[in-house]
Parts: sequence; structure tokens; C-alpha cells
Amino acid sequence: MDYTERFVHVCVNYQQDPAPVYVNDSYEITLSYDNDRAPYVLVELVSGTIHAVNAVVNTYVVKTREIAGNQYNNLNLGTSLALVDYNTQVTAGHHNYDIIGFSSKSLYSNTKKLNIYFTDESGSVIDMTGGQILGFNLIFKVSYPIVGSVPQLYRTQIPL
Repeated sequence: MDYTERFVHVCVNYQQDPAPVYVNDSYEITLSYDNDRAPYVLVELVSGTIHAVNAVVNTYVVKTREIAGNQYNNLNLGTSLALVDYNTQVTAGHHNYDIIGFSSKSLYSNTKKLNIYFTDESGSVIDMTGGQILGFNLIFKVSYPIVGSVPQLYRTQIPL
């Protein structure tokens, strides 16, 4: 099957935009602005960095509220996309965390938006408005099947 890929860059900086919109400590990102309806989408976090006030957390986990069809976690709370590990202190009160290893390729069914949030290594949700995180940059690789590349026999089996 052939795929088309898009890259979505999410940049949140609390010093420039002190009031980004959060719902239940998650940040909504739009994967696609068009009206094409793909049966599924593969989402992979290819690059990411988190900027924090202090280094009290060793590793952040980037998660989505939506549950992917091809993975789960033991807490049964959304989907874990990647681990973001402590890297270095940039300046006083500014610590940098970078993505480590590879992220998962998460399969979401018929979605245009995802709600991302962060937890610490113990699974506790990070309060996005609590001042612990200064901002974050995430680059997602979003892969859709090219229209017409899904075999006809399979298309008849997809519930619409």
C-alpha cells in the first residue's frame, strides 16, 4: 500500500503565548485540515524537545488521549508516543529534554485531531498550566494511505 506523508510541527512557548488552550491538561493538534476521509492514519513523533523550569523529572512521556488501535499501556490511559529524556541545563531556570530512541507508529482510525499531554516517569499527568513546562516543540510524521491504494476487496470491509 502506498502512503502520503505530512509533517506537523507543534510549537508552544509560554513566554510568547502565555495562554494556550488546554482541555483536561491536553493540547489539541490538527493533523489534517482537508475533508478527505482516510480509513486510518499512522502517527509517529519524529523529533521533540520539552523546555522545563527545573529538572525534577527524569523523563517525560508524550501521550495522546485517543487510544491507538495497535498499542496500549498498562494504565489504559491513551497512547504513549515517545519518551523525552533529560538532556541539559540551558540557563538558570531552563532545562532541556530531548526525544530518545524511536517513537511508536500509532494507528488511529479516521481521526483529524489528537489531544497530546505529558506524564512523568511514574505516570502522573503534568499540569500544563502549572508553570513546570516552559514550552515544547514536537514534529509529527503523519502517514495516510493514498486514495485508490487501498485494495478494493479491503475497502468493502471498512465500516464507514
